[in-house]
Amino acid sequence: MTSLNSSGPNPTRGLLLALSVLVASCGGGLASPPPSNGASAAADRWPVILGGNTWIGERGHADIRWEHTVRQTVRAPGRSPQRMNLDVSVHLVADYEVLELDDEGDAQRVRYVVREFVEVLDGRRTSIARRGAVIEVARERRADDSLATIDGQPASANQRRALEVTQGLANGRRQGPDWRESQTPRAVGEHWQPDLDGIMDGFADTEHYSVPRDAVVADIQITSHRRDAERDILGVEARFTASRLELNGLGRGAVATSSGMEQLWVSERAADRRPIPGRSRSEFSMDSHWNIAQPVEGGTGTIEYRSTTRRTTRSVQAGG
Repeated sequence: MTSLNSSGPNPTRGLLLALSVLVASCGGGLASPPPSNGASAAADRWPVILGGNTWIGERGHADIRWEHTVRQTVRAPGRSPQRMNLDVSVHLVADYEVLELDDEGDAQRVRYVVREFVEVLDGRRTSIARRGAVIEVARERRADDSLATIDGQPASANQRRALEVTQGLANGRRQGPDWRESQTPRAVGEHWQPDLDGIMDGFADTEHYSVPRDAVVADIQITSHRRDAERDILGVEARFTASRLELNGLGRGAVATSSGMEQLWVSERAADRRPIPGRSRSEFSMDSHWNIAQPVEGGTGTIEYRSTTRRTTRSVQAGG
């Protein structure tokens, strides 16, 4: 049985680090927002700009739920199948304040006051931090270099993992341009292909697999548009598919007979880069799978692996 506290394989760790920008705090603030700097380039067309949508002093409320399931089956000739099922989730509810920005204008140091921070593993509930605990996160390019404290004390390894999968400890913007962005104005319903360099940067820290560049397909689309207080609010959907993975550390004679991954990110973003007033929501999902065949006594054994990750972020502007 595996939990966030386990030192065993975690094939989603590097990817979640790289995509930590997906759950960056968004909402409004008690301080006055900066002036708009992203006006529409043409009627009914807008750029998609994800970074720099916050400011020092921004405050709000975040409700983030991360869920991960694994289904694995091992088969060998003459033996009954061995099955492993894992269901784990982390729920963070907190009030936040942005304390510092990085060079790109994204939140680098953030303070959270916990309302609830728990892990649920196969139905068993464990507290990550007490209600009222003060968490401070200072993000760096690499998660291992980032600082995280809870009530002034360094976060434990399990607490860091919980922060990693909910808020993110790595500053993904510093790993290259965000692959979901488009400086070119786009219309509702328009699809475009992003620069793959930004995508491949996200897999630089993965430990258990690599993603061949020629197996990657990515597609982005503006799915909706609405006006709110004379501002343009865009619905954006980004989909990433890898038709195969190159698995690391396979046993002698083992081969991956099939593998793949799909990610989907859905969110609303303001064309002027500022946080959306009131309530906002973003969702991220990732599905991965692989089948492995390996010579064993009496024939060939197989391992079938399936994992699903879901993360939902809801933010509310202070006073919104």
